[in-house]
Amino acid sequence: MDSTADCLSVNASNCRRRGLELVNVLVVYDSAYGNTEKIAKAITHTVNQSDDIRLALVGDIKPTALKAIDLLIVGSPTQNGKPTQSIHDYLNDLPSDALAGIKVAAFDTRYAIDEHGVSMKLFMKKVGFAAPRIAASLRAKGGDLVTEPVGFIVGEKEGPLRDEEFKRASTWIQEITKTL
Repeated sequence: MDSTADCLSVNASNCRRRGLELVNVLVVYDSAYGNTEKIAKAITHTVNQSDDIRLALVGDIKPTALKAIDLLIVGSPTQNGKPTQSIHDYLNDLPSDALAGIKVAAFDTRYAIDEHGVSMKLFMKKVGFAAPRIAASLRAKGGDLVTEPVGFIVGEKEGPLRDEEFKRASTWIQEITKTL
């Protein structure tokens, strides 16, 4: 284990003793029914051995927290094809170059498009999902998108998340950290 990404899956103090630089990760989320929060926690739990990963509800984070990070991950439930108003406002209020030099990724929680009737499928295809909109906002603020936006599937409006989504979240963050 000689790479910085490997430090995210082992004890951070071991990485420091080997002289490897750690990656500072911030996961910012909003959650309406707890599903997006569960995915955000699964992401941070995957790399929980690192001292340098933080989880923050969108209302609890200040833009100054972005100064010392290498990777920003933003997640939101999809509401009418968009992120929550809190996530939208947070990203919109960032200065235009706030994310310059910062790697970014986006996720959302959503319905599975193929499990609904024709009218709901058409609606979902027309309005889309939150993660691509979050990713576009992150790029517009100067962020370097490290992976395509991803959606994690809920069974109904209030959930629950499908069991396999936790493994998908874990795999997703592992793949991201390999690129850092």
